[in-house]
Amino acid sequence: MTAEKILYIEDNRDTASAVKIILEGEGYEVALAYNGKSGIRMAKKDFDLYLLDIMLPDMSGWDIFEKIKKKGRKFA
Repeated sequence: MTAEKILYIEDNRDTASAVKIILEGEGYEVALAYNGKSGIRMAKKDFDLYLLDIMLPDMSGWDIFEKIKKKGRKFA
């Protein structure tokens, strides 16, 4: 069985690392991006879930959401 893939975009590296450890412990595959620009670039790959920090230094999580959505990703 293939692990579900999560892209977590979070500028606080300590928080990102802690959440990644927890999620990987539950069997998820987690990719990290530390700013909006790299997160949008990474979102070109297929992920099952996007976790977005709303307050990033280069753009808001809402902006990232809109950009990913425009690229044809489906959100529930």
